[in-house]
Amino acid sequence: MGLRRAEIQSSTSTEVIPAFSTYYFDLDNTFHTVYAVDKDSQNVIKADLSDGGVNPTVITGLTESGAYGIKYDIIYRRIFWTNGRIIWKGDTDSWIGNGGLSKEEFVDVGATADIKDLYIDHAECRIYWFTQEGVIESIQLDGTNRQVHYSNPSTNYAPRIIQKFGDIMYWIDSERRGLGAINLTTGEEVGFAGALLTNGADTYPFYLWNGFTISRTGEVNFCYLVTCQGGGTCTNQETEAVCTCPPTMTGARCEIDIDECSAETYPCDLAQGTCHNTHGSYECGCESGYYISTGTHCIEAEICDVDDACFHRGSCANDTCFCVLGFLGLNCEIIDCDTNPCKIGSTCSNNECLCPSGFKGSTCESIDCINDPCMNGAVCENNSCNCPDGYTGLTCWYKIPD
Repeated sequence: MGLRRAEIQSSTSTEVIPAFSTYYFDLDNTFHTVYAVDKDSQNVIKADLSDGGVNPTVITGLTESGAYGIKYDIIYRRIFWTNGRIIWKGDTDSWIGNGGLSKEEFVDVGATADIKDLYIDHAECRIYWFTQEGVIESIQLDGTNRQVHYSNPSTNYAPRIIQKFGDIMYWIDSERRGLGAINLTTGEEVGFAGALLTNGADTYPFYLWNGFTISRTGEVNFCYLVTCQGGGTCTNQETEAVCTCPPTMTGARCEIDIDECSAETYPCDLAQGTCHNTHGSYECGCESGYYISTGTHCIEAEICDVDDACFHRGSCANDTCFCVLGFLGLNCEIIDCDTNPCKIGSTCSNNECLCPSGFKGSTCESIDCINDPCMNGAVCENNSCNCPDGYTGLTCWYKIPD
């Protein structure tokens, strides 16, 4: 795809145009043209792909103290680019002499905005930008209806590349050296993946393509938009993301629970044991008159003589477990879907809580850091979200009022 570097050498023109390298480019598929910004000279360059792109033309008079984030508008056949403060537009049907292009100021974003990339949503006919001040804005391609979608000036941002999928704006942050996502509808940062970093200064994620990340050295991270469920881990292969599942889960995304109670190797006491399957695990119980002593082994004893014999906060008295609402069984080991004790919006089916990604436990009561659900920049450690100042809640979703 030429995403590592776009290098083009003029070989036939009388004026030799040196090879250039670019990280900002866009395509006009109709006229087989690529528009790019040379990262060294900051020139905007046009190359005709019909002749292999061997005769690039420098579009003169476009830049003022740099050019970034060039984007091609297929609707009006214009290109947009920015110098960090101003978004310019140029009409590709109005070429002027010396390979130049008529240009005009489109939006003055602000002297301290320092925007590096633009994104055109052709379905909405809007162009988006993300400032280092933590503001995401957009405007119609005809220059009307400017809107603010997100504003968080208290956080330092360095958005180098941006791309929008649905309501989510993704960005690559050159300072935090990772990839983040913001929901433009709710106005919340839904995650930041510092784990996307790779080794070396030249290999951190640098480009977004169809929801994947591409580093400066061309490494494609297919795992960013792939969620391995059930504690699975994602590994990049040459052309796809592959989930490696724990022993209790299976499926392409580890979404299918393995019923350990039906496995060839029965996990509970073979003589007096009973087995109840849960999502991603199982729980052993015992027949009447026998009670769990070591997790799976059943012994004959008074139930209240066994530590923690009553599961799920049940209490023990007179050789009987008294279960709290939502649980049934001799040891309160069975989930009662009629009264649904499942948490975090999970669903209850066949006496089992089906946990959403990022949560685990028999009632989905625990955080699963492998599929980190923490929000607003919280750090997931030891199956708990450590909230930043000003936020609280299980996943740090709630902003404490000032």
